[in-house]
Amino acid sequence: MCFTNGTLFWNLLILLLFLLHLKPTNALRDTCPIGCQCDEDTQKVTCEGQQVVTLPDRLPSGYEQLLIRNSSVRTIEKNSFRKMEKLTQIEFENNPNLGTIEKLAFKGLKKIRLIKFTACPGLTELQKNSFSGIQNQMGLKIIFERTPIHRIDGHTFRHAQNIRELTISGEELALSRHCFANINQLDFLTVSGVVLIEPEIFTNSTRFHVVHFKNSQFDIPPNTFSSLSHTSHLLIEHTKIPSIAPDAFSGLTTIQVIEIHACQLGTISARAFANVENLGELKILRNTIGDLDTSESIMSRALKTRMEENTLECNCGMKWMTSVEEMSDINFCSTTASFRSIRSFVKAKCSHISKEVSRKNPIMKYLKFPLVVQKEIFEHMIFEELFLLSLCSKRFKNLIHLVQKSRIKRVDMITYFFAKNKNSTITVKSSSSERILRMKKNKDGETENREAGGLESKENSLFCFSGSSLIFDLNHRDSTLEVFHTLLKNFFEQAEYQIKSRHDLLPPNYPDIKNSEIALPRKISPHKLDVFFNNFPLREYVKIIGSFNGNLDPNSKLYAAEHLEIDGPLTQADDILFRFKGQCLYLENATFYDETIYHFLEMWKSGLGFQNLQKLVINCGYLFRFKVNQLKESVGVRTLDEAKGALFYEWQKRLNIHPVEYETQFIRTRDYIQREQNGQVAYVSISETSLALVVWNPDDEEQFVQILDVAATVSKAAWSTAPYCWQVAVGKKLSANEKQAIKRGNLIPRYSLILRVYKA
Repeated sequence: MCFTNGTLFWNLLILLLFLLHLKPTNALRDTCPIGCQCDEDTQKVTCEGQQVVTLPDRLPSGYEQLLIRNSSVRTIEKNSFRKMEKLTQIEFENNPNLGTIEKLAFKGLKKIRLIKFTACPGLTELQKNSFSGIQNQMGLKIIFERTPIHRIDGHTFRHAQNIRELTISGEELALSRHCFANINQLDFLTVSGVVLIEPEIFTNSTRFHVVHFKNSQFDIPPNTFSSLSHTSHLLIEHTKIPSIAPDAFSGLTTIQVIEIHACQLGTISARAFANVENLGELKILRNTIGDLDTSESIMSRALKTRMEENTLECNCGMKWMTSVEEMSDINFCSTTASFRSIRSFVKAKCSHISKEVSRKNPIMKYLKFPLVVQKEIFEHMIFEELFLLSLCSKRFKNLIHLVQKSRIKRVDMITYFFAKNKNSTITVKSSSSERILRMKKNKDGETENREAGGLESKENSLFCFSGSSLIFDLNHRDSTLEVFHTLLKNFFEQAEYQIKSRHDLLPPNYPDIKNSEIALPRKISPHKLDVFFNNFPLREYVKIIGSFNGNLDPNSKLYAAEHLEIDGPLTQADDILFRFKGQCLYLENATFYDETIYHFLEMWKSGLGFQNLQKLVINCGYLFRFKVNQLKESVGVRTLDEAKGALFYEWQKRLNIHPVEYETQFIRTRDYIQREQNGQVAYVSISETSLALVVWNPDDEEQFVQILDVAATVSKAAWSTAPYCWQVAVGKKLSANEKQAIKRGNLIPRYSLILRVYKA
């Protein structure tokens, strides 16, 4: 080629050299980091040797695994892997100088599946927020092996989610308050080498499958497991526990099994397990126990309690165990005693202890006292005494109503507790948890041998009083309870009623029962279950625990409950979902497939059903996984631009009916769906194992859609929409001055949007 223009020749030559220079530069970006080896077959980068003092800042494209071995790395710094978003596996092996993991060290690793530390002796403390912000989309394993962790600080795993396994093999490990706080879904937590546990280590954590402590030595203080909810199995084994404090397990909610196995126990304090809500089974198996002087040490609300093959230091204070035949025969005295079973020990050593002899009190002519004296006596009586006294005569009842009118009016809710124990105990309590009546089934012939207590009733042959307890015939339980339900209604005229049942028999149905919390009997026939729910009165709140053994009638009144919560396992979840007519539905441990969720969302969008639905929360457990992206695409879920921020919706979920407790729940999402007919909007949050849907119903739908699309301003009308108030701010709650500014009609400029909703 001949160039007549010299300038053109030199320009082309410079361009050619520039293009040739680009190729080696791009190749350089895909070269292996200095001090590392890259295996193309396994797509693994190994950085090994004392010359490796820092982590690589990037990896060649396509490599998904990183191994740091025998290095001089001292610190895993904040955002160390920000340019390695495709990493699925990180391992630190035999790094003696590694001593610090900074906060947000693993932030942004959305595809990570394994983080493992092996033989890192300098790593003794896990600091706050070390494992926060990972944002992993798949199940993640975090493992510490032969790494002597001495302390885990509070909020180390804050907002961690979808963790498949967390294993920590520590040495003289101290667990700080909130160390496992704010974790959403962890399948297997295993911790060993613990010497100190502070209270409230699981604050606001939920959906753990197994929590396992082993090979440790620690005391269990009050509220250690407070706020941990929806857990399958809490297991403590091969551990020395000098003392278990009162309320040690208080605050646990909805847990299938608490098990203490093969441990050396010092003292189990009274009421250590008493305040665990929705406990399926309590197991205390094959332990050595030093002090167990009261039945309250193992008292709980569990559906089933197993205390078997334990070895105890026997004394006459354990005489109470002989009242439970199975317990005293399958638990044994230590080798220092000459008797094997507890029953034989008590029979031989404690028979000299005389029983208390009841003495009749002299008759007190109460009605002869002046009114001022009667009033003073009534003030010092508990409700149980007042109610039983009112059964003596109409004159007593009228007198109590006259003198204690204001006190009786303050009782706005009465709860029936149907316990699952040997005596089939039924306890009636007021809204302040004060006992009103205690009922238990009779032993053979007991009703014939006792007085009817002065109660004038045609039914008095079916029950009698023993002290302050009502003894009833189990075959006539419902008819007996109906009599006393009428008496209670006449005494507490303004109270409402609710039922909490853990019994092997279904509770009775009354038309004036407002709330129910029922654990289904395990072997109940489908026919009985169907009849029970067909006769179910319409109720405001219903919570069902257990699996259904058959399909319900399509027109069952259960589906019309305003608030329905079912904690399975559920194999009939499809029927429940599509037939529900109320406002709030919670389904735990349910079996759902993508097709079901797709049809449900399509029906909601088309307006063919679910007109009353306000909230839906579904948790399927770790065995079922939704195809999230495919499901969103097929349904047509809309997503706000990331620049416009996310929607935050917060509400109070009722945990149980007595004592009344609430749990703050929320969804944070940019996803929503919209009804085709009227533009009604629902927030949607879908993960691999859960679905949350919250419908927003302001009076002005058009105005709400504008806010959903992040309108330029928010006006006074948006704030005052009844019966809710809205908080819109720049990443924070509104101050009092900001609230007043909105109420006066001043406008807020558009920034990232946070929406908090509180029912008025």
